[in-house]
Amino acid sequence: MKKGLIIALCVLLVLGAGAGFAYYRLYSTAQDAEQMQRTIFEQYEAMLQNAEQTTLTVTENGEAVGVYTLDALGLLDATKQTIAAGFTADERMNPDIFDQKGVTEKLEWRAQTHTQPGTVRADLVRYTDERVVDDLEAMSRRRAQDAYMEFDGEKFRVVDAVQGNELELEPVRAALREAAAALTVDASAPQSVSFEVTGVSGCYAQPEITAKNTNFDFNELLQEKLADVSVKLDLNLEGQTEQNKIVTLTQAELLPLVSVKKDGSIQVDEDKLDVLIAGWKALADVSNTSFILNTYVDGPKPMGFLKVDYQLDTESLKQTLTEALTTLTFDDIRAQLLLYKNGEPYEPLTDVYVEVDIDNQKLTVYKEGEVVISTDVVTGNLNGFQTITGLYYAYNKETDQWMSGEDYLVFSKYWIGIDGAYGLHDASWRTHFGKDFYVNGGSHGCVNIPVDAMPTIFETVEVGDAIILFGKNKWFEPDPETTRILQS
Repeated sequence: MKKGLIIALCVLLVLGAGAGFAYYRLYSTAQDAEQMQRTIFEQYEAMLQNAEQTTLTVTENGEAVGVYTLDALGLLDATKQTIAAGFTADERMNPDIFDQKGVTEKLEWRAQTHTQPGTVRADLVRYTDERVVDDLEAMSRRRAQDAYMEFDGEKFRVVDAVQGNELELEPVRAALREAAAALTVDASAPQSVSFEVTGVSGCYAQPEITAKNTNFDFNELLQEKLADVSVKLDLNLEGQTEQNKIVTLTQAELLPLVSVKKDGSIQVDEDKLDVLIAGWKALADVSNTSFILNTYVDGPKPMGFLKVDYQLDTESLKQTLTEALTTLTFDDIRAQLLLYKNGEPYEPLTDVYVEVDIDNQKLTVYKEGEVVISTDVVTGNLNGFQTITGLYYAYNKETDQWMSGEDYLVFSKYWIGIDGAYGLHDASWRTHFGKDFYVNGGSHGCVNIPVDAMPTIFETVEVGDAIILFGKNKWFEPDPETTRILQS
């Protein structure tokens, strides 16, 4: 009896030990399941977090445009859904909730095949590039410049096309989409992909016209340059009407004179230009005509007492026109006339000369073409004491002298001799000059000059300088106002 009890007790002990071992095995396996689920869940969570931090960095010529997350590209939600689809509901379950499942459920779950997290590609179902495009278009842009012809003042040349950075959006957007499609997410770490705009073929709008795809015709541009040119050439024909003396040069006259050389510079046909100038010379040249003086008051006036020959200065005119044609710089031109007398070059007026205008009672001194002084004067009384007219040269200069005649004795501080007893001198006894005081109250033939003007004249004019005197010098009724002043 006792022996049977002992055997029974041993059997119970063996069975209990086996049950305990079996229970231990079940519990240990359940714990393994919990750990396995926790590991897979952590990988799932890591992939979700990495998806939020995965970026596309866009640059242009190395300059940052922006860094764009999957959310900014419209990819995050769909990508997270793709990640979630790769895990079962239990694998995505919070480990604390999974741990509350029964042993049997855990053992069954552990016996299943489970996810081995890999790489998930970004899902493009809701892809958008608007943020990237907006940032790209906000950057400073310059349009491509087509090649063109220009004249730089010396020669024609082709200015080649200049590449701009105005975007061609179609290829850029296509490449952006490809870059976004290449974005991936895994459990290891967030990914960052770089996208360089200039790496896209055809990313910028290209010039339509380049030096390579276009043949440029410089002669065509030359015609355009001359199309609106209108140059007035004043042949300086003194005494002629404006209609007769002005020649207008337009494209029709100028274009036959020029052509473009291989190096782009302009070549002038000298033979044709000579023929043209010869025609103008035939109009301008005149012999035995009155010398034209550009007077201070009335402008150009013929001096009938001085006969000369005028000839067009063809060399100067040719040089002026050649320079204008080769530089395409056109201004109105006044031709220069050369002066001759008896077949020889003639210069009647020296660098310093005096102009005495009897009609306007005005004396003007010039030096190197500029007016030094101009003043009212009184010339000879028209009742037999007219001032001489003609071209003379100062023959002497004196100071502090008394001048006398049958009815006068006067003192002058400055004197410049014109011819014989005729001269220029100050007249301290006069209070009025100019107008027509000379008609009845004029001098005995000399040119009376205000005291304050005479020192400048005396200092400027030297012996040998020209003095040209002109005017009608004929009797006429004076202004009543002048008569009133003389009588007073």
